[in-house]
Amino acid sequence: MKIITTQLSALLLGLSITAATHVNAEPVKNGPSASNSSIQVEANNSYAQSLYSPFDLLNLTGQEYTLKLNDIELSEQAQRPLMYDISYTKWTPWRSNGQTIIYNHGFQSHKDWFNFTAEYLSVLGYTVYAFDRIGSGRSSGGITLHKDLNNTTQPVIQPGHINNWKTWTWTLDQVVTLAHQEIPENSITIWGNSFGAHIVTAYMNQYAPSNVSQAVFTTPGLFVDLPLPFTLEEFVTKQPYDYFPSSIPETEGDQGGNYFTQDPIYLWSIRHDQRSLRDVTQSFYYAVVGIGQYNLSREAMNNDPLSNYPRFYLLAEQDTMMNNTKTLAYINRSPENAVAKFYRALDNKHFISFSSDMEQAVLDIHDFLNDRDIDEQEVLEYIEQ
Repeated sequence: MKIITTQLSALLLGLSITAATHVNAEPVKNGPSASNSSIQVEANNSYAQSLYSPFDLLNLTGQEYTLKLNDIELSEQAQRPLMYDISYTKWTPWRSNGQTIIYNHGFQSHKDWFNFTAEYLSVLGYTVYAFDRIGSGRSSGGITLHKDLNNTTQPVIQPGHINNWKTWTWTLDQVVTLAHQEIPENSITIWGNSFGAHIVTAYMNQYAPSNVSQAVFTTPGLFVDLPLPFTLEEFVTKQPYDYFPSSIPETEGDQGGNYFTQDPIYLWSIRHDQRSLRDVTQSFYYAVVGIGQYNLSREAMNNDPLSNYPRFYLLAEQDTMMNNTKTLAYINRSPENAVAKFYRALDNKHFISFSSDMEQAVLDIHDFLNDRDIDEQEVLEYIEQ
């Protein structure tokens, strides 16, 4: 327990980690429910049961769907089908450029924070998928199995919860499979924003997907400069389903908005966003530790599958949430196929899409995905490990 709590403090505070064991990156053929090869999709045209988010108004052309996923491992333990409803939006361009982008949101946000950026990408010809992580946005909650008073296994479904970090990467793999099945001729780019960068990094190393061409990381949440909102003693005495506050501090009811942007409209929107994730379970935080250890405790990162993919890291110079120095050093551990650039607008705190840098960032990503040079990119040099 001491090792785990030390890792939790180190990861969430952005400190260095000493892993208990080295984790090798080996491509996998099977996820938690890999034997579930059928994909079920339902159109979703009703927001009646959804919590309000101002960001819904920024979706002009995207279509809402629900992806039905069966967690076979938990279903077998519970002896009943246990399904996740994954809410996603798909933008179909008027004229396709032959490329698909799959967006993974951050810790607090949800897919609808990406709506306005997705509209720009659609105009440029991209087919775009943005989905809500399990336990976030409009997707169903994470599942834990508990024994009731009759010693019967019962599922408990909670927002802000996950049973294992590999469920995150498995979900992403299911969305990648869906996108490839729907438009097999398109190349696929995976985009990880903030904490979503952890999920994308782990997915690329764990699965080494052959149907993914490259990756984009905006303000990657790999090294966090935020204090824990609880003591480690408080943390370890709780149960996996008990809640803890978000590690993103709140000031006067802003729901952490001042860490994301200085734009007054976006600040107001974050303040009034009922789908922002402000509380997560102990199990969720342990999953953060697990995926962070898997990604950052490597002895030979330049041999990881991720290093074989072209990847673009977009950093915000005014970001007070992340440690850019450590992030840049991390990128320099395996600079082959990597591009990095700092965005320096004064209103750009952590969420580039909510700043005056947004349009330039979209155009830079467009250039990167079409093998063109990026102006003002960083010079990356290999750092001996």
